[in-house]
Amino acid sequence: MFSRSNTKPPQEAVQRDRAVRKHSKRGRALKVLQWLITFGIIGGLGYLIFPWIQNLTFDEEAFWRPPEADIIVFDELGWDVTDQLSGTSQALISEVVTDLATHGITVERAVLPAGKIREFNLYLTGSDLTWRLSLDRPASGQVTDVNVVYRRIQDGDMEANDYVDLRTAGRAIYR
Repeated sequence: MFSRSNTKPPQEAVQRDRAVRKHSKRGRALKVLQWLITFGIIGGLGYLIFPWIQNLTFDEEAFWRPPEADIIVFDELGWDVTDQLSGTSQALISEVVTDLATHGITVERAVLPAGKIREFNLYLTGSDLTWRLSLDRPASGQVTDVNVVYRRIQDGDMEANDYVDLRTAGRAIYR
């Protein structure tokens, strides 16, 4: 319709182009203004709230933490690894030791065996056996199993010379 060489575009097209450019510039300016206002509000709140946050005290007693281990846990080489255990593992071993003590069974030491991920061994006072327990089972069930098997061995109903494996619920494997 138009040739570029010798005719000008109609006045309506020029006005529409100017309006589009003006609108897009205004839109960009509004977006920049929105960002500046948003960051200004966040920064202002931070400036007002930050000193108040600095004066807060942290109450450690408000949060749960595992109980202190009643027994030191060793690896098979004799190194103390109690601090390297997760809180859940420490709490489970501590609970087992405490609950066994209420049944009159004292634990001499707890050992994490080499190459095993989810188990620990207990050595009871007055017993030469290795008691294999699981870190995945609840402490109460394992304490019950240890108590029953320990009493049966003490009464002479069972004979075990090497170990008692109680990692599986309701089963005692012994040798």
